Amino acid sequence: MNKPPYVFIFVFLGVATLIAGCTEDFTGDIFDPRLPEYSENGSNHAGAYINDEPWRSFPRYSFKGSGDLPYFLFDSISDTYTLRFPQGNMITPSGAHGAVIYMRFILSAQALAPAIDGTAEYPLVISLDGEEARAELNRGSALWVSDPSETCASVQGLIHIRNLHTATVDNRRHGSIAGTFGFDIDDECGIYEVRSGRFDFSFRCAGASCF
Repeated sequence: MNKPPYVFIFVFLGVATLIAGCTEDFTGDIFDPRLPEYSENGSNHAGAYINDEPWRSFPRYSFKGSGDLPYFLFDSISDTYTLRFPQGNMITPSGAHGAVIYMRFILSAQALAPAIDGTAEYPLVISLDGEEARAELNRGSALWVSDPSETCASVQGLIHIRNLHTATVDNRRHGSIAGTFGFDIDDECGIYEVRSGRFDFSFRCAGASCF
């Protein structure tokens, strides 16, 4: 596969999000409305249980800064893709936003190859074993430059890519990616059990091709 040195794929959240500064428009899960329902329509959300407590992403953009948007990024040096969710918060019993936790997945190009070249049979199951792929949690740092002890990497788990689709619309490449995940972390950073994870994001490609 021929890829440019860096391919940045950013989620566009719409004019309403730019004005409001965040998005709260989502459909709650039928069993637990604190989490978004599973979808594959570019709804721009993610959710999971972290240590049995609900966590949900809240994509937002501020006119005062660069914003906090999800992205899907290829790095030719490491030959990996990063799927990073926007800021997420634990949801308190009252429904308020609690502690901030960011989440991202580092996936090798080899692991994603079937989805990228169009030969995948979905769901594409990728093991989060720290070799071909891993999940990371970061507590409160949007820039991923905090003390390494604040960034926790998965030791075991799975991510299921259930849909990765691209198309040309108005001479621009657009796409969506959706799936489910679960993983465990147990190291000096902390102990985390992440369960019932789901994500659904749309994106626009920066170059002539998404991949």
